[in-house]
Amino acid sequence: MPQDHLVFTIEKVVNALEDRHFQAFYHTFGRPSYHPKMLVATLLFAYSQGIFSGRKIEKMMIENLAMQYLTGQLLVSYRTINRFRVAKGMEELIRDLFIDLNLRLKMEELVTLDCLFIDGTKIEANANKYSFVWKKATDKFSAKTSRTDTGLFPRRNHSPYPSSY
Repeated sequence: MPQDHLVFTIEKVVNALEDRHFQAFYHTFGRPSYHPKMLVATLLFAYSQGIFSGRKIEKMMIENLAMQYLTGQLLVSYRTINRFRVAKGMEELIRDLFIDLNLRLKMEELVTLDCLFIDGTKIEANANKYSFVWKKATDKFSAKTSRTDTGLFPRRNHSPYPSSY
């Protein structure tokens, strides 16, 4: 795989996230569990490739070299993938990861949070192909998101970087 492959970026971003976000997903009973960071990385890579079905993600683990790299050539069943996606605490995990990723991008000055660009482009989504969003609704949503993001950033008083970074 080329060194600039998306899988390496996903791996770097997920591994840089703090372990405390994943504590709720570790279990001391039953069979040894898959590492939650590995599962998050595989989901992010699959979603980036437009694959959302648990069975198709499982198939991707068999056939796709980049996915095999992320999983360490482990084969995770579609049931495990789907259970992980709907597990208790997943919504909180996604929110925390989103905040951490935004902080990291802002700290590395890769993004600024002062502008939102809307050029009127309509992008087809997987959810409902036959609908579109009016500009007023987009403006209202962006204002609400901006208030939420700026409200969340001050509450964070620690660095998102691991000590070894």
